[in-house]
Amino acid sequence: MEHTDLTGVQQIDPSMERKITPGFLFRFALPTIIAFVGMGVFGVIDGIFAARFIDAYALSAVGLVMPFMMFALSIGFMLGIGGNALVAKEVGEGNIVYARKDFSLISIAVLILSVAVTAIGLIIPDTILNILGVDAEVFDISKEYMMVILPFIPLGVLGNAFQQFMITEGKAHISMVATIAAGLVSVLLNYIFIYRMGLGLTGAGLSTGIGYALPALTGFVFFIYNKFNKNGILYFVKPKLKLFVLTKSASNGISQMIMMLAASVTVTVMNNVLMRLDGPMAVAAVGVTGAVQGLAANIYIGYSSGVAPIISYNYGKGDTGNLKKIVKISLFIVTCMAVVLNILTFLFPHLFIAIYDIDPWIYFDGFIMSLPVYDMSFTGIRLVSFGFVFMAFVQFASTMFTSLNDGKTAGVIALFNVFIFTLAFIFLFSHFWGVTGVFLSLPAQDAGASLIAGFLFLRFRKKFKYA
Repeated sequence: MEHTDLTGVQQIDPSMERKITPGFLFRFALPTIIAFVGMGVFGVIDGIFAARFIDAYALSAVGLVMPFMMFALSIGFMLGIGGNALVAKEVGEGNIVYARKDFSLISIAVLILSVAVTAIGLIIPDTILNILGVDAEVFDISKEYMMVILPFIPLGVLGNAFQQFMITEGKAHISMVATIAAGLVSVLLNYIFIYRMGLGLTGAGLSTGIGYALPALTGFVFFIYNKFNKNGILYFVKPKLKLFVLTKSASNGISQMIMMLAASVTVTVMNNVLMRLDGPMAVAAVGVTGAVQGLAANIYIGYSSGVAPIISYNYGKGDTGNLKKIVKISLFIVTCMAVVLNILTFLFPHLFIAIYDIDPWIYFDGFIMSLPVYDMSFTGIRLVSFGFVFMAFVQFASTMFTSLNDGKTAGVIALFNVFIFTLAFIFLFSHFWGVTGVFLSLPAQDAGASLIAGFLFLRFRKKFKYA
């Protein structure tokens, strides 16, 4: 096995060797939490501007197109998180040469796959929109939005992948700054393109696409800089084509792929059900509710992804004492975060709705009328908040198994979480309770998946020695 011992070259991030405490883990993960929250906000900016400066139909169009974007971006998460688990483990084993070669190979694979998905979207957009459940009422504006944003997808995918590797590099704060900057750029451009220039959803797509470019370019420049200055763990080198690396990265990250793919499928099914039940207004309401749920999910994913390299590193090093501390402390941290988020979202749903500038009432023909989008959003936010604690445990457990290079177990959790339980509950609950039943399916999904995750967590505790 090849190893490096280059004088003056940083071989590992010194923080990987620090004492495991709640404060250290939270501080280490904080930049990644902020980055993921920024990504979540980044993802709903188009919807916010569409609702505030266009209309509810534009918000519905953004929500209908989003599943395909999630599908495309899932490639970056799968190979980024899965490949990072493999690379961080190699770093823990002291095998820096292989880590650099594998990082370079994975980056090339991410680019090739993302370009292929983008090409498919550009070739058969109408077919994709029909599958997504887009009806004639919003078909044209949905296609307008999708065709503008599609060419930027490879940059978004690369940005997601680079973000994971920068955590192992000990530079999560750089990724955080790039993500926040991308969000700010997107906000500014949305304002200019939509409000000032009146470009509608074309402007929304352009602003998001340009925002995608910033994290990708930041990561590319960072790893090139490492190459020429020889002062980091990872940088681009001539890769060696090893199918094992790609298949292992994919299997490690399959849970993330399943989560985003299944989320795309379930959101598509949900949108189809909602269009049948109450039309575009219901889709707009679930877009608002989904943004709140996504914010919570990104906080948990951000923390879990932030500590993932420490888990992989200590697993590769064979330090089971540290591994147990990381898991025990992390479960406590994500539970505390979930309880706080549950309380805030249940008590103040109107504050989240206000971001979209959706009023509770309108004055029409001499009468004060309640707006259905507001009422449905208010109910939906309160209902989904009950699943936050379950969601926190499921997200951490899935990412933990990915970090331990056990993508199969992580994939099982993800499959039940966002596919099997969700589809079953959507059809069952919507049959009895309509739109409210669709909202109820979301916390029910998290509760059911937490039982599966708990069973697997207990089953494999002796194999991996994390508890």
